[in-house]
Amino acid sequence: MLRRAILRGQICLLASLAVLLLWQLPSSGVVGLETGEQVTVSMNKVWPINNPTEMYPYYSLPFCTPPEVQTKYMTFGQIMRGDRLVNSLYNINYRENQERKPICERALSEDDVDAMRNAIENSYMFEIFVADLPVVRPLGIRTKENGQIKYWLVNNMDFNLGYNEGQVVAVNITTDVDLFDITQHKDGMKAQFSYSVNWFPSTIPASSRLQQQLAGSFTHHTQSLDIHWLAIINSFVLVLLIVSLLLLIILRVVRSDLSKYLHIPDEELTAGGEEESGWKLLHADVFRAPQHRMWFCALVGAGAQLFLMVIGTVLVGTSGLYLFERGGVLTFAFATFLVTAFLAGYLSAWLYRKLGGQKWAWNIVITAMMFVGPLFVIWSFLNSVAWAHQSTAALPFTTVIFLFFSWSCVTVPLTVLGGIMGRSNAAKWVDAGQAFPCKTNKLAREIPQCHWYHAPLAQMFASGFLPFSAIYIELHYVFSSVWGTKIYTLYGILLLTFVMLLLVASTVSVLLTYFHLNAEDHRWWWRSFGSGGSVSLFFYVYCIYYFFTSTRMFGFLQCSFFFGYSLLVAWGIFLMMGFVTFISNFVFVNYIYSRIKSD
Repeated sequence: MLRRAILRGQICLLASLAVLLLWQLPSSGVVGLETGEQVTVSMNKVWPINNPTEMYPYYSLPFCTPPEVQTKYMTFGQIMRGDRLVNSLYNINYRENQERKPICERALSEDDVDAMRNAIENSYMFEIFVADLPVVRPLGIRTKENGQIKYWLVNNMDFNLGYNEGQVVAVNITTDVDLFDITQHKDGMKAQFSYSVNWFPSTIPASSRLQQQLAGSFTHHTQSLDIHWLAIINSFVLVLLIVSLLLLIILRVVRSDLSKYLHIPDEELTAGGEEESGWKLLHADVFRAPQHRMWFCALVGAGAQLFLMVIGTVLVGTSGLYLFERGGVLTFAFATFLVTAFLAGYLSAWLYRKLGGQKWAWNIVITAMMFVGPLFVIWSFLNSVAWAHQSTAALPFTTVIFLFFSWSCVTVPLTVLGGIMGRSNAAKWVDAGQAFPCKTNKLAREIPQCHWYHAPLAQMFASGFLPFSAIYIELHYVFSSVWGTKIYTLYGILLLTFVMLLLVASTVSVLLTYFHLNAEDHRWWWRSFGSGGSVSLFFYVYCIYYFFTSTRMFGFLQCSFFFGYSLLVAWGIFLMMGFVTFISNFVFVNYIYSRIKSD
């Protein structure tokens, strides 16, 4: 029965990955265009510039609408980003110029004018795709003439298209000529929408056309990018100094303790000639199972899964693979999260069995739900809000089915399979009496009263603040991309920042754990996890600060999305960083206690 279940899980895994890869394949509609062949032009969405995730379908505003609105091909990542590509009335042929030509004349009612005026007042932007190259332009402009505010609607677009190697390699759209005045509604008001097309040869290679198109809209200019690198390198040097000092302290103190202890003859240890002190007194209690070990192991397993997902995504972004494909990095992150569920189940069950846990089935279930559970609750609320506002941020029903299918047929079977293998592997060590370097007594040692700076809150504050101080510079650039329309491309800097975060968090946590054990308190399991997880608290506080100081977001939809998804990311950081610091402490504790002699 078990083999059949595993086989079914593998079949579901292959089917899901095949569907995902087919969904991600790029469209081939712009390959090898001949002169006169039609170029695909798609309309995407509209949104207020201050609320970039408050997205609406393009034809939700009174534009010229095709007789039949058809949805265009989109990758999984584009759908998750809120893109909703539909057909348009613009008829563009490859390398054929077109004089100004009307596409329709739209009668505007008073409600239509109010909707357009409100959109211009809130600085709405729209996005259009020409041969899969995106262009973002304002919906209109607001001017002030002789003390009177006037609203001008963009109704004419001049397409300037570059061609090379049989493809459209550059797109620029001029929208600031012959605007239509919609300041006041008039009886019989009609707006005529028109366009023109001008082709020119370009030297941009077809292979890098998307990169060049997006590069024109990046805000990271050369000078600011140099300053960005300089700030990160400066932080990296300071972090290395801090880590070096902390490691020097740990190595000198621990090596001193071990050398003094190991140079004592066995006769003196047996006769009691030298009394143990500090952390050495805890050899019979340091590997005692923590309270709520099932939940603790599930947290560790879920954190390991997120850690691998982040590492893989950052490395892919650094390599440039999928970097300029809209939603490509997001799709890769999703696929990585699915397949790394095996490690989550393995590590959680392995640790749970070593700690003497017996309810392994519940342990696997909780591990599988540890991140997905909060994700589903928050997403359900935010998706309902987006659906109520008729925003494209609400996922389509087919996408929801695909996500559930992927999780139930890939993540869950891999978690179960990893859990079975982890439990079996750990059982061999437990049966051989080698689960941990030291045996644990039945009765727990009395814990002495510690100083205030040994308290969990004090140590969590120190272990959270120092790592966060190493990454807060890069957070501003990440937030500008996540809560804006730009694609984040500085993955090299992000990788360097992530390495700094791991170094500082691990080093500070190990040092605090050593001080904690030296105070003769063996309860290090939850503290080691919480020391890294406390970074998430500073992250969420920074999110609140960023919202009120660097954004002009407003409205229930945007605020709920910002704080809801920020809370979800903070929970993911808690799991991931908790896993990192726990593993660092686990290796450290196993090392020092495997070097001492105990009965």
